[in-house]
Amino acid sequence: MAGTITTRVMIISDTHCFQFGDAEKVRGTFKQPLPKADILLHCGDLTERGGLEAYQDVIRMLSSIDAELKLVIAGNHDLSLDGPYWYTQGCDPDDPEDYAEHEKGVEIMKGPLAKEAGIMYLEEGLHTFTLASGAKCTVYASPYQPEFCGWAFPYERDEDRFNLPHQSAPLVKNIAVNPVPDFPGIDIMMTHGPPEGILDWVASPPGLTVGCHALLRAVSHARPLLHCFGHIHEAYGATKVTWNDDKEKIGADAIEDLSPQSNSYPDSSNWPIKFGKETLMVNAAIMDLNYNPRNSPWLLDLELPRAALRKGLENDYKVIGRAVDVKTFGETEQMVSLSSPELFRYNAPESSLSEEKDHVSLCVDDTMLQELNVRRPEKGESIYSQCAAELNFRPVRDTWWILVETKYCSTYSDY
Repeated sequence: MAGTITTRVMIISDTHCFQFGDAEKVRGTFKQPLPKADILLHCGDLTERGGLEAYQDVIRMLSSIDAELKLVIAGNHDLSLDGPYWYTQGCDPDDPEDYAEHEKGVEIMKGPLAKEAGIMYLEEGLHTFTLASGAKCTVYASPYQPEFCGWAFPYERDEDRFNLPHQSAPLVKNIAVNPVPDFPGIDIMMTHGPPEGILDWVASPPGLTVGCHALLRAVSHARPLLHCFGHIHEAYGATKVTWNDDKEKIGADAIEDLSPQSNSYPDSSNWPIKFGKETLMVNAAIMDLNYNPRNSPWLLDLELPRAALRKGLENDYKVIGRAVDVKTFGETEQMVSLSSPELFRYNAPESSLSEEKDHVSLCVDDTMLQELNVRRPEKGESIYSQCAAELNFRPVRDTWWILVETKYCSTYSDY
């Protein structure tokens, strides 16, 4: 599809302290080796009741999955990741170690081991990421669900935390701090709980659905490509929603059709989702009702937009890799630029290109950063550049060198 990049996405949820060694004890497909993905989405309930050791185990488990970017939210079982809940209901305020578990837990989820593994712990709100392929992904994330048996990340059923006030249902209290943007503001929604009436039925009493009405209203006006969640183990599955053409309709009134989808795992599923017209809904709970890991991950190919650092320049910017080292030098006489027929249009003689390398150096300065409208990257971040022919490489003071890790790059020196 023109203007998009096919991106492989793996979706899981409700792993509840699962480690891959446990997979041999039960029947199920959630075991190594898992297929490689560009993005891994985990929709919460990482643990059984929180705990620092449990969070460390989560990082270890997620680190073993082969994906460039791993986006993770909490769920109601991850007690100490919910600060307001933990300080008022979860911890012993007279026990300093217990009281400090929230901050320490978040530090683990956002710490160096997590970053090294490509894990991004998301709090409620809007997040944008760019992959090494150049695909851009805008995600709305929220760990909250309607109050459930006194667990974490709750809100009352007569409260709306997902919509702007004018989008809320009548007689509902709007408490939204991070409302969901309208279409076409997001590509993916990941929440812990399901929307009302979609993959939200419980086993007992039969026929009862427990999803959130306000969340359904929000996803109906956001119309993302994908909305993934978990929470209700027995409702595992996927459904493609076709939205009504009338954009004024929201909630259940906006749904024109619900079409159940089957899981092709370990092969990827490639459903042609029409952005703005359809949304793929996925309940990705790995655990079944008895907390056995019997359910398969969901693996699918999404068409995501190409990244652009400034409006109108979608074709002028390319992702060149991830910084593995950043060093600043003083004035230098020689500068090495990046060139690759795979990534750049570069007007250089063929003889000037060296053989392909896994690591190359890119030298730019703060003036060039300003021109590119990007800040100086940190280790592990994606690095961007305009087409190399347009870059003005020159020896200046306070230049900085990035050691870039990428697949098809060559070095070229003209100084």
